[in-house]
Amino acid sequence: MTAVFDGYKVANDTFIYALAPNGCFERVFGKGIAALLRKISSSNSVNEACADLGLSYTKAMRMIKRTEQTLSIVLLDRHKGGSGREGSRLSDDAVRLLELFDELESRNRKAALENSIAFLEELERIRKSKANSRA
Repeated sequence: MTAVFDGYKVANDTFIYALAPNGCFERVFGKGIAALLRKISSSNSVNEACADLGLSYTKAMRMIKRTEQTLSIVLLDRHKGGSGREGSRLSDDAVRLLELFDELESRNRKAALENSIAFLEELERIRKSKANSRA
């Protein structure tokens, strides 16, 4: 399944690609960055999220910055340490992006299930017609 709209492409079920300056589509959002954002949301800490996911802080920040730049949205409201130590929270745009991504995954799972059922029903028809022709 592939859908293209306004310089973005959704392919391979739930990977979002963006048209790069070189004319190629590059992957900018998928399950990995979604998992990272969810961990940051639950911990309010990029460092803690990285530890939980086994990612280096540098790689995580590179993923976040690349996604922010490519999609032209801010993913994190960042707050440095200090007495308040608020850490990092997801921006409203990031929360909505995760909601949209979850909806996309859900719709794709539903479509895959419906297609699988249709396939198996047709396979059963073929098997029955073969069995009837042998009898």
